[in-house]
Amino acid sequence: MIQLTRRDFLRLCGTSSIGLALAACGVMPTPTATPASTNMALPTSTTLPTATPTLASTPAPTSTATATATTTATPKPPTLRSVGEKLGVYFGTTVDGAEEWQTSQYINAAREHFSVLFPSGSFMQSVLDTPQRGGTQHATEFRRRATADKQVLYIHPAFYHRDFRESLTTASNDDVRKFMDSHVRLLLGFVPKVDGDAKPTFINFINEAIYYYEGKVGWNGSPYYRVFGNRLLTEIYLMFYRAAQEMGLQVGKDLRLIYSDNNIFRPNPKTDFVFDNLARSKREIASALGIPEDKVQFDVALQYHLDVNNPKKFDGYYTVPTDDEMLTTIKRFAQIGRIHITEFDVAGAQTQAEITDILRRITRTAVGSGLVDSITYWFSLRVFETNSDKRTRDSGKENFYHPIGLFDRNYNPTDVYRALLQDLIELSAKK
Repeated sequence: MIQLTRRDFLRLCGTSSIGLALAACGVMPTPTATPASTNMALPTSTTLPTATPTLASTPAPTSTATATATTTATPKPPTLRSVGEKLGVYFGTTVDGAEEWQTSQYINAAREHFSVLFPSGSFMQSVLDTPQRGGTQHATEFRRRATADKQVLYIHPAFYHRDFRESLTTASNDDVRKFMDSHVRLLLGFVPKVDGDAKPTFINFINEAIYYYEGKVGWNGSPYYRVFGNRLLTEIYLMFYRAAQEMGLQVGKDLRLIYSDNNIFRPNPKTDFVFDNLARSKREIASALGIPEDKVQFDVALQYHLDVNNPKKFDGYYTVPTDDEMLTTIKRFAQIGRIHITEFDVAGAQTQAEITDILRRITRTAVGSGLVDSITYWFSLRVFETNSDKRTRDSGKENFYHPIGLFDRNYNPTDVYRALLQDLIELSAKK
C-alpha cells in the first residue's frame, strides 16, 4: 500500500480530480482524463478528540481548554474492487489450491483487489469426492475467506458433463436424481444467508450443457442429460430453488443461479441455440413455480477465453469479438437475466501490450453496457508456472494457463492493472 504524507493527504482531500486519485495508487492519468465525480473521492476519516481542560494550581478567572492534535486516517488507494463496486460491477479472480493460495500475499491480493472469489477446481465433483485432492477443504476455506472479507463466492460448476461420478453412467434414473438432489444440498450448505452488507453466493448450476462442433449444435451427453433430456436446465434450476426454500435460503437474494457457457459472446448458431433453450427453460420454471416470468432470477455467464489467432489455435478459446458483436450478444442475453463475464483471459498474444489492449476494450465495453453484474479474470493471480502447467507443456499440448499480467511475482499490481483501474475511474466520472 502507498503511504501518503500529511501534506499529500491534505492535497488529496481538497480535490476530486482523477489525476490525484490515481496518483495515490501510482497511476499516471492520461491528458484527456475526465474530472471524477465527488462520489469517487477517496475515503477519509478524521477524528477530533474532546478537548481536555488544563487546571492551574491557583484559582484563575477562567480555565483554558487545550486542544489535542487531530488524528487522520490514511486513505486507501482505489482498487478494481472499490471502484467496480461503485460502478455496480463486481470484479473477480479465479483462485485455486494449485497456486500459493495459503500465502499471505496471495490472500491479501485476492481480498484487496477483487469482489468475487471463483475457485476454479475446488467445487468440481472429482475434487469434492477425493480427499487426496483436498476433498471439501479448499471449498470450505474459500467460503470462510469470502464471508470474512464480504466477497462473493462463485461456486463452479454444480453439474458438468465432464465431471461426474463414473458410477452414475450405469445408475438408474431414480439413483441419478437422488445423487443430484444430494449434491445440490451439499453445495447449498456453502451458502450463508445474506445479512447486512454481506454479498450473495453465485452458483453456476450447470456448465457448458450445449456443444457446437463443425457447424453442428446440440446437447452434451451425460447421466444428467440421459435423465432429463432438453428439460435439463429447467429441472436442475428447480432442484436448487426448492432445496433452497427448504433450507431457508432465498434465490435472488442469498444466492444467484447462473447458466455458463463458452463461445456464446458473439452471434453464431450456438448462441441462437443456447438463447432459445434458456428462454424456454425460464418459461417452464415460471410455470412450475406459479410466478411471472420476469420474477424468475436466471443469470447468464458468457465465458471469455479469447484467442488472438485467426483462425483460432487454442482448444476452448475463441476469436476476439468486436464491440458490436459483444454488445449485440449482451443485450440479447439480458432478455433472460443479468450478465456475467467470466473465465476472461487472452491466449496467443505476442506482447503484453496486445493483451492489455484487449483486456481494456472488453472490460470497458462490458461495464459501459450497464447490463453486466460481474467480470471475473481467469488465473489473474497465477503469476508463476505450476507443475501442472509444466507437465502440460512437456507433453506437447497447449497450456490452458495464459498469463494476463495484472500482478507481478510478489502480487503487486502492474501497469496493466493500473490502466484498467484508470479506465474504470473515468467511466465512473461519466455516470
